Amino acid sequence: MRRMSRVVAALVGMVSIASCRSAAPAVSTAPVPSTARAVYEGTVAAFPESGTVQAAWTIRMARRPGADSLVFLLNRGVTISSLSGRDVQRYETSRARDLTRLAVHLAPRAGAAEAEFRLEYAGRLQFSEDRINGLAPEWVELGLDSFWFPVVADFSHDVQGRVRLVLPPGYRAISSGSQSMRGDTLEIVNARALPDFAFAASRALRTTAQGRARTHDAGASPDLIARMLASAARCSDHLNARYGARDPIPTADLVVAPRSGPGYARQRYVVISVGDGAKSNLPADPAGLTHFVCHEFSHYWSVGAKPSGPDNWLNEGFAEFVAGRAVRAIHGEEAWAGILGTWQKGAVGQGPVWTASSTARPPANVSYRKAPALLAELEARVGSERMDALLVRFMTEPLRTTPVVLGMIDEVVEPEHGAWFRAELAR
Repeated sequence: MRRMSRVVAALVGMVSIASCRSAAPAVSTAPVPSTARAVYEGTVAAFPESGTVQAAWTIRMARRPGADSLVFLLNRGVTISSLSGRDVQRYETSRARDLTRLAVHLAPRAGAAEAEFRLEYAGRLQFSEDRINGLAPEWVELGLDSFWFPVVADFSHDVQGRVRLVLPPGYRAISSGSQSMRGDTLEIVNARALPDFAFAASRALRTTAQGRARTHDAGASPDLIARMLASAARCSDHLNARYGARDPIPTADLVVAPRSGPGYARQRYVVISVGDGAKSNLPADPAGLTHFVCHEFSHYWSVGAKPSGPDNWLNEGFAEFVAGRAVRAIHGEEAWAGILGTWQKGAVGQGPVWTASSTARPPANVSYRKAPALLAELEARVGSERMDALLVRFMTEPLRTTPVVLGMIDEVVEPEHGAWFRAELAR
């Protein structure tokens, strides 16, 4: 899942491209959301002993008509030493909650479709309370939540390009995107647009492979690794059989992070936190672990709706529901009943999942509890065969706005059931 730290969640909705005129938010009705892309080329030296970084980035991104500035968010612990570019007039920094807000002001230029600038900074990274990221001698984990690279402030731009990450001698690393390790330099390449450059590294990092999954840990128990690999095999087989005919999930990299806090997924790269000590905070029962892993694997397909906006329930609600159905198929009706009860309990008292006037990202209990509970009730109404057809279309077609998904549901199920579901989303 694209889980966000408290800082990220508090900042979603900020506007990244400042213009002379502002427009009221609108709900997209296009078949595919037009997620913009920023292209990065970077070199970053990371020093776990001191928790510091030295970074240089060249960033290219489209200039929107009428825009006069680009706005980024950076870790509050770094200081910018230089920023230059053909159209850069000036830049300014300010504090946005616990982050540095960087506004790059551009000179008007007729016919300019793209802006490009070079940014250099250094400093000691500061991290949020949820410990989702860190830079320490025993464990390095950086991604979107630490803002170790410049993030477009409205979170609407996926990231392509490459970064060369220089680590101290002896570190091994695993990353999202594709990677190569040459000496002490890890090169991460996002050929496929992703939310960030994410990686984990440790001198004690070890890899265990089995079937279509690999685990990467720095001291997890052999029993935990065996259970995770078994769950990964069950989940990948189940999900690929249903949704992977054209685009199966590839060999998955499961990063076992020795920390508390949230996990997250970046296509095949899945980070699972297991706590600080010998005791894991993962579900101990096989069904619970299957549910956890299948949810993350489901995001290989259940992804693409804008995570900072009202359509994020599609990403999370469908992934949660698909994972619950996987548990039902693998572990039986009793395990499914437990998951369904958790959804229904969490849905009590929650507001709408989505309305035509929605502009904000839904709360967690709405996306992770109420939305899958409604999908389960829809299945009870239309039957498993119709629900299978609906899920195959959602997971394999570019349907990533709520109006388009509702239109698809109307095509698959009887009109009265589609109307019921639409009404329940807004209730």
